Amino acid sequence: MYQEALTLQPNDPLAYYCLAVVAARQKDEARMGENLRRAVQLDRKFAQRAVEDLEFMDMARTKTFVEVLKQ
Repeated sequence: MYQEALTLQPNDPLAYYCLAVVAARQKDEARMGENLRRAVQLDRKFAQRAVEDLEFMDMARTKTFVEVLKQ
């Protein structure tokens, strides 16, 4: 569904953020990082949102998560 949204609006930060949430739920750190990085690049507010989002609780201390938010 979110991939479909990106075909229609390839620069939609919310779609990338949602894909990062899905990846975090699946414990896929690499894919979570890629999608969250893109969301934050498109709209910086998603960095703070990710810090506060319980969906990322298990990923919050990973190197990938920390590096994405440092950008």
